[in-house]
Amino acid sequence: WNHVFNSKLFSNTSFIYSEYDYGFSVEDGGSDIDLSAGIFDYNLKQDFNYYLNPNNSISFGWQGIYHRFEPYSFAFDNVVRSTSEERIALEGGVYIANEQKISEQLQINYGLRLSTFSNIGPFTEANLDDENEVLSETEYKSGEFYNNYLNWEPRFSATYLLGQNQSFKFNYNRNAQYLHLLSNATSGSPTDLWIPSSPLVKPTIADQYVLGYFRNFTDNTYRFSVETYYKDLRNIVEYKDGAEVFGNANVETELVFGKGRAYGVEFLLEKTKGDLTGWIAYTLSKSERRFDEINNGAWFSARQDRTHDISAVGVYQLSDRVSLSANWVYTTGDAVT
Repeated sequence: WNHVFNSKLFSNTSFIYSEYDYGFSVEDGGSDIDLSAGIFDYNLKQDFNYYLNPNNSISFGWQGIYHRFEPYSFAFDNVVRSTSEERIALEGGVYIANEQKISEQLQINYGLRLSTFSNIGPFTEANLDDENEVLSETEYKSGEFYNNYLNWEPRFSATYLLGQNQSFKFNYNRNAQYLHLLSNATSGSPTDLWIPSSPLVKPTIADQYVLGYFRNFTDNTYRFSVETYYKDLRNIVEYKDGAEVFGNANVETELVFGKGRAYGVEFLLEKTKGDLTGWIAYTLSKSERRFDEINNGAWFSARQDRTHDISAVGVYQLSDRVSLSANWVYTTGDAVT
């Protein structure tokens, strides 16, 4: 729902429902193996834009997301061998930002977001020792808030024009992620599982820095850019070595926690005018993880690691109504066994 209050204030109200069901069924040696899970989200958000003056445009708003995690279920020959409890969580956020024109050459955008995450019962929490063995259990009643996280997420970007055809850009932002994807790279089956943050599983925090140079050529027919980035991640979640993935209702006892980093440089050359348009892009990058309990505590390549990534896209306009397009992608670094 979009609404214009006056010439300076504009609002956008959104309600979003999403359902993500996933699972698989395989036959192995005459036996049937089934796994299923899912996430259901109800998302309400309110955004405002306030045009203070020609040099300042302020945006602010809030958001609330109700997460319901369908129980993880593992069945063997149509007999349920394990199932997890349904998980419920409430995620929220409030933010304010300002896009400010300092001069004809310099424009900045800065803001701050406060994000929150709360687990809601009913739930049975396992209390673990230093070896991740269950010592005791704590019961939480239906509707009881039993765990809360709060994170500040600042962001800042700046664009500096060097004449009409080139510019420098810098960006920094911090994000907190409260949902985690558990992937077992050594498993022969798709055992990916989404879980929420909890008293044991902390939110993942990512700080990203980007510096770029942009230039237009030949009356803006061609565009060139080069950007370098570095991302620092904390509280990364991974299965421990020898984790019991199947048949384990309390999967949090099989996890380890560490940190990650990703860095690289990206080149882009784009043609925007004429019958033939398109672009060529190349990225040289590295994505790594480190856990004290895995690989003797040394850094290793993450599942998302792509050393080289080259893509080319071409679009030819045959007429006002017909166009032809083609693309080509080449990547390296994806580890397989």
